[in-house]
Amino acid sequence: ALNYGLPKCQCDIVARMDSDDLSRPDRCEKLLSKMTKEKLDLVGGAIEEFNHEPRDMRAVRMPPLTREEIMKWLKRRNPFNHVSVIFNRKAVQLAGGYEPFAWMEDYWLWVRMIANNCKCANISDVVVDVRTGEGMYARRSNVTYLKSQIHFFSELQKLELINSRERAMAISERTIATLLPTGLVKVAYNKFLREKKGH
Repeated sequence: ALNYGLPKCQCDIVARMDSDDLSRPDRCEKLLSKMTKEKLDLVGGAIEEFNHEPRDMRAVRMPPLTREEIMKWLKRRNPFNHVSVIFNRKAVQLAGGYEPFAWMEDYWLWVRMIANNCKCANISDVVVDVRTGEGMYARRSNVTYLKSQIHFFSELQKLELINSRERAMAISERTIATLLPTGLVKVAYNKFLREKKGH
C-alpha cells in the first residue's frame, strides 16, 4: 500500500502517518523548518506513547538527532520513529521505494536511503502521539518476527553498515527478547528504551 500510494503523491515532500496516531498541530511546521534549513532528505522527531488518552503514559521515544548518532543507532535499532517522519519523495524513489520486508519496511527504507547518501536528521520535539498496546510487546516474542529481524541484520551486513560482530550482537539481543515473557519485555522497553516525562 505504501509503495502504491507514493507515486500518486503530487508533492515533493511526503509526511508518513498511521491512521490511529495523532500528529501534533505543529508537526509539519517543525519538521519542514529543519528539512529546509539543512537541506535534508529525511527528518523525524520524538513521539509520545499513550494507552487510552494522549499523555496518559508520559513515555517518550527520543531518537538520535545527528547523522553521526543515527549511523550508530541503525546498527542496533530503528533510528527514526516512522510515524513522525517527512521525506523527499524523489530521494525515496531513488533508493528503491518501499520494499516488502515483514515488520521492517520503514527501517529497511531508511537504511537504503542512508546507504544512498541521503541527508537525514531528527529533532528532539515530540511531534506525534502514538497509540500503543499489548500487541507491540507480544510481537517481540514472535518467532516469525525474530526471523525477519535476523534476515534484516544480515542485509545490513551485506550493505557493509555493520560487521559480523555487530550483527551477532543485534541478533543475540532480539533472540533474548523473544524468549522472555511478554510482561518482562514490556517492563524492559518502558524502563530502558523510553523516557518518562514529568507531569
